Amino acid sequence: MAFWEFVGTAVGGIVGGAAIVGAAIKWGADGWLARRLEDYKASLNKEMDNHRHELENFADRRRLLLKREELMFERELSAAAEFMEIMDSVLPKTWTYHDEWHHAQMHIAERLHIHKNQLQSYYARHSVALGSKAREHISTAIMEANDGALAVGDETSGEDYSFEREPGPIVCEFVDDFYKAMKSAEEQLRSDLKNGSFGS
Repeated sequence: MAFWEFVGTAVGGIVGGAAIVGAAIKWGADGWLARRLEDYKASLNKEMDNHRHELENFADRRRLLLKREELMFERELSAAAEFMEIMDSVLPKTWTYHDEWHHAQMHIAERLHIHKNQLQSYYARHSVALGSKAREHISTAIMEANDGALAVGDETSGEDYSFEREPGPIVCEFVDDFYKAMKSAEEQLRSDLKNGSFGS
């Protein structure tokens, strides 16, 4: 019986040892899994914090851009309103499109130097709020007004036009080109207000 007792004790020892080893492995594995789970959870929390920070930065940039666009729109609106006042002063107050154009040409020709100064002052104040096409049309109008004013001075020697003395063909061409540039600028400003001027 000693043999069987020995075998029983050996088997019991092996089974007990296996149970102890199994318990130790389970305890070690549970600890390892718990640490791995905590590490993974910490990694996810860090990623979530990074994404939250990125989203907050993105939202702050968007708010800043929207505020900037709002301020630029206000500047564009102010620039357009002031340009429309200048445009309204170009034609005679009593002139309508049914009247003859040469009467309007005479009025515009006599005031080209005034329009040039108005537009130069306007451009200096508002060019940053204008799109590139509007700036181009206004620059053309300033150039035509300047050259036209010089031609008027040469043609009139400082005297006013009258019904007997109307602008000559060179002055009329400057007036027409000036008015065309002003109308183009007006149309562009209206379009820019509707669609936004930056990038245009």
